[in-house]
Amino acid sequence: MYLTDTLLGNLQIWNTYGDGCGTWLPEGTPTTGIDVSEDGLIHTTTGTMGGLTESVVVYDGDPLVPVLSWGGHGIAYGDFLMPAAVAVDPVGRSFVVETYGHCVQVFSAEGDT
Repeated sequence: MYLTDTLLGNLQIWNTYGDGCGTWLPEGTPTTGIDVSEDGLIHTTTGTMGGLTESVVVYDGDPLVPVLSWGGHGIAYGDFLMPAAVAVDPVGRSFVVETYGHCVQVFSAEGDT
C-alpha cells in the first residue's frame, strides 16, 4: 500500500500487516495524491514544494525518473491551484481534483486536457 505523507513530502510503503516498509520517493517530493493505472504506471500529484510544483507526475517503477509530467501553478486549463488527488480510469485518463481551483480536470494518457 502506498500512503502520501504531505508533512515529510514523500510516499510511504506499507505491507498488508500494517508495517512500514520505507519510502518510495525521495523525502521532499511533495506528493499529495496517487493512483496506479491499469498498465502499472504510478500517477502522483504534487504540492507547492520541490521542483515539480503543482503537477501530475507519472512514474514507471523508478521513482527518480518520471516518464511524464504536466501542469504547474495557475488558473489556465492544465494548470493547478493545489492538486489534491488523482484517479486514473481504465483507458488511462487522469482525473485531478484541485483544492483551491474547486474543480476536477480531465487529461488524456499523454497529459492533454
